[in-house]
Amino acid sequence: MKYCCQIFEESLKRQKESYPNIRVVKFVSEFLVDHKGVFKLGNDAFFKHDNIKKGPYRFYITTGYSNFNMEIPSFNINFCPFCGTNLYDFYKGDEYANEIEGVSFNLVSR
Repeated sequence: MKYCCQIFEESLKRQKESYPNIRVVKFVSEFLVDHKGVFKLGNDAFFKHDNIKKGPYRFYITTGYSNFNMEIPSFNINFCPFCGTNLYDFYKGDEYANEIEGVSFNLVSR
């Protein structure tokens, strides 16, 4: 597999429990992939996902965690913080995904 830069690769391959790390998360829910919808965070809170690029992959810098969910303190990123590469243009395959909705985590939509 080819990465945009060595530092991004090392950050992406860190254990999810480490801080900070970079995660590539693949969503399969239509309301996220197609740029629309609201999903439940828990504790009766809901999050509206607006203005996100179409497609299944999202890129995050996160704190350490055990199981992926949208309540994890994180920053959504569009460009590599180390080399500036557009992540949506570069990473388009499941082989880069750290977590995949429906496989390693589930979201509740409404």
